[in-house]
Amino acid sequence: MQLEAVARRAHEFDIIHCHLDYFAFPILRLLDVPSLTTLHGRLDLPELAPLYRHYSDTPVVSISDSQREPLPEANYVATIHHGLPQQALSQGRAAATWRS
Repeated sequence: MQLEAVARRAHEFDIIHCHLDYFAFPILRLLDVPSLTTLHGRLDLPELAPLYRHYSDTPVVSISDSQREPLPEANYVATIHHGLPQQALSQGRAAATWRS
């Protein structure tokens, strides 16, 4: 329903930034609005290579440079790290307990 709502309202936006991995690729390709998708999931699944080749015109953003390694053929336009402070992810300390 969310993707249908975005498609219906696409004319209201300058750009559509999607966080649904590849699920929106077919719809985004049909819209007359620039878009990009931030990839948050795994890219090491064998079935993803043909999908990303098919949608090679779809710009994507990775969340780390290492995330790109299994799927170098995707149309990466940037890497944008999540921005958590390094100490929030130190061994033995849960990120949920970090406070600024």
